[in-house]
Amino acid sequence: MLIRIFIIVLFLFPAACSQTEKSSDQTIPKVGSQQGDNILTVHTIEVTLNGETIFLTELYDPLMDLPLNEIQRRVEKHDPAAMNELSRRLMRGEGIDYDLDQAIELMVKAAKAGDPDAQTELGGFYSHGQAGFTQNKITAVEWYRKAAEQGDILGQFNLATAYQTGGGVDQDDALAYEWFKKAADQGFPDAIAQIGFFSLKGQGTKKNHGHGKELLEQAASHASGKACFYLGRMYYDPIDVPQDFKKAAYWFQKGTDLKNAASMSHLGARYDRGEGVKKDLDKAIELYRKAAERGDWMGQVNLGLLYYRGEGVEQNFSKAFDWLNKAAKQNTPEAIGQIGNMYMAGQGVTADYQKGYDLSLKAAQMGDTNGIFNVGQFYEQGIIVDGDLIQAYAHYLLTRELDQKRGTHNKLTDTYIPRVEKQLTSTQRQQALATIPRLKQVYGL
Repeated sequence: MLIRIFIIVLFLFPAACSQTEKSSDQTIPKVGSQQGDNILTVHTIEVTLNGETIFLTELYDPLMDLPLNEIQRRVEKHDPAAMNELSRRLMRGEGIDYDLDQAIELMVKAAKAGDPDAQTELGGFYSHGQAGFTQNKITAVEWYRKAAEQGDILGQFNLATAYQTGGGVDQDDALAYEWFKKAADQGFPDAIAQIGFFSLKGQGTKKNHGHGKELLEQAASHASGKACFYLGRMYYDPIDVPQDFKKAAYWFQKGTDLKNAASMSHLGARYDRGEGVKKDLDKAIELYRKAAERGDWMGQVNLGLLYYRGEGVEQNFSKAFDWLNKAAKQNTPEAIGQIGNMYMAGQGVTADYQKGYDLSLKAAQMGDTNGIFNVGQFYEQGIIVDGDLIQAYAHYLLTRELDQKRGTHNKLTDTYIPRVEKQLTSTQRQQALATIPRLKQVYGL
């Protein structure tokens, strides 16, 4: 059975930590089984569709070995699996002329006829809005569920991811763990990594650090880039271990060697800050760019901010906006707040105060300090909303408070807070302080 998935953000699966080929294999035993039982071979390739690079994961299917004329003969007999195999070859131009339209037509027919592999792939198109499909997370989940309920490994994995992130369904860690476990029990490496991380944190299941770490190391030893990333996270944002930047960087490097986009972003950040590695901004930019091009939101945000500030690259607001907007489309608060600010200032985009306010408010409601600060500016200037210095002051103070807790710093608060404070009476300053608890409720803090 052929199983495929479109991978844009974090899910890349090459063969071994030392390999960087465009296609590769990996194997791992079934969870709880003895070494050598239920070995799963996973194959990853890059495909360009309409100018966009997409990462596909496949499991070996005997249909791959059949000659084209035999596949076509089976398609004529309306065999759904053969339809999907022919779609696969048309999508790659493999032994037949590339034809995306015909590939999509066959894939949809196969999915509607009940082929789980096609259902998973169709869900991927809907999830990411690719190949002419309008993005629709709810529809994506419907197709993933059809495949998952037939035992399709990647259908199970994608459905679990939807529950984990709340994409197209209500967020539910317990259901996420349940579906990840089903895929892990079939030997899928990144699913094993996922339940390992859930066990490490006690997310959706009982906390068991030892078991979680064991599963992550097992998956990492069998080329799971996601497992390497989570092990790096375990040491960087320490989970029941001493913080160790060098070990974190080691595992992020392993994940990067496996082309795991999240590992690339986090390794880039280590080079950016000189944590566990020698500080190297050029190396950081290189890693951010690679991650961003693979759709990783963190890479897109960091690269966008470097273009915005002109750090290590020539300042370019248009490029900054483009990268930040890609991250914003993934519902990333930091990116949403920043492009809200860019709409306000007309940086890299035509100035639009209404869009600036709407985006800033959305980011604020997601707890983003930049969004909260921006909303304060609207109150101070009386744009879109009625001018209100008490509200402005409260927003600026809340921004500073959150920055202090998170170890960040918006330098503008150093200027804006005393400037507004001078315009307020003692009573008004007290009113602003009393407003902050309510703002925390409004912004879900």
